[in-house]
Amino acid sequence: MTAQEVLALAHEHGEISEIDLSGLDLSGLDLAETEFISVAFRNTFFGDACLDRVSFEKCDLSGAIFRKARLLETSFSECFGEHIDFHGADCDDVEMEKCVFLHADFSEAVMFSCSIDNCDLAGANMQGLSTDKTSFSESSLQGAVLAHTHMDRMEFSTVDLKDAVMQPCRYSRSMFEDCDLSGQNLSGSSLSQMNFSGCNMSGINISSSELEYSLFTESNLTDANLSNVRAANSNWQNAVLVRAELEGGVFTNALFMGADLSLARCAGADFYGSSFVQSTCLATDMSACRCCYCDFSHAELRETVFTGSNCLGARMHAAKESRVQWDGANRLFMSGTDAELARAESWFPPEAANARSLDD
Repeated sequence: MTAQEVLALAHEHGEISEIDLSGLDLSGLDLAETEFISVAFRNTFFGDACLDRVSFEKCDLSGAIFRKARLLETSFSECFGEHIDFHGADCDDVEMEKCVFLHADFSEAVMFSCSIDNCDLAGANMQGLSTDKTSFSESSLQGAVLAHTHMDRMEFSTVDLKDAVMQPCRYSRSMFEDCDLSGQNLSGSSLSQMNFSGCNMSGINISSSELEYSLFTESNLTDANLSNVRAANSNWQNAVLVRAELEGGVFTNALFMGADLSLARCAGADFYGSSFVQSTCLATDMSACRCCYCDFSHAELRETVFTGSNCLGARMHAAKESRVQWDGANRLFMSGTDAELARAESWFPPEAANARSLDD
């Protein structure tokens, strides 16, 4: 079948199914609103083609070339193939669902308002990709190359990014939720206004990165390298920061409520105005830190090191202190337990108090 015959069939019926169109040159053709079902497109050339509102269902796209093609409201469902070429493609409102596109090339492509759901894109090349309002969910990007990408308002939900190359990168106003980022190197990246809630970030290196206003709530950052980051107004509630490196970082007005910073190394960090309420700081090194007006209420401070730190106006209400090192620290205007507040916190209504007594 020739390219012109494919075009005529598409315009006449609007649907082409169970046929082999491998190796055809369909470049520059207007195939808009065509539905392809179980069609083989191995090494087929779609360069510069118009694929607006085209539907690919259960198609073999191995080696297919979509270079600089226009894909508006195009859908790919249960398609498969290796080394598919989307280089420079213009993708607007594209949907990919249950597809296996191994080692695909999305370099220099533009993706706006696209949705990638339950897809395997392992080994994909996304260098220079520009995206906005695009979501990846329940998908794999294992070993993918995302270096030099610019991603704005992106959403990654339950995405496997193991061994992916993500540095250097520029992300903004994006969300990585319940994603595996363990061992990643994002050093020196721009990651402001990001949401990393619930992610596995153990062993990640995001040193010298911009993290202002970013969320890390309930994330696992065990052994993470956060040295020299700029993370003012960031949120680390209930995060695990065991053995993490925070030296020299700027965490002014940050929230560490309920976080576990046991054995973390924070020497020289700036925590001005931050909250450590109910945090765990076992053998945490906070020497030479700026802890002015920090709130350590109900925090567990066992063998915590504040040597040489500026703790001006810090609050230690009901903090559990044991063998804390204060050598050379500025403790001017530091406040301890507020007796009236402690009584109020331990108060229970009569019925609740009686119930507690019976339980005891």
